[in-house]
Amino acid sequence: MLRAGCLHDVDESIEYHISGHVASGENDLWLYTTDRQGNRIYDFPFEQGEPITLTTADNFHISGDYIAEPAS
Repeated sequence: MLRAGCLHDVDESIEYHISGHVASGENDLWLYTTDRQGNRIYDFPFEQGEPITLTTADNFHISGDYIAEPAS
């Protein structure tokens, strides 16, 4: 789970946290975020329109470390 991320809603000048999860051995990174009012206790999957409707001006960044296991 990578937690060092931010989703920038440029139109509204609002920033949301964004996190990612990659399962061991997988190639897909699943993004998670919170809602605008903070009503949800847990992260939920990031999707178009939730928590914002993305435009080309919006952007996000995410960073973290991972450990690559040697091939057996």
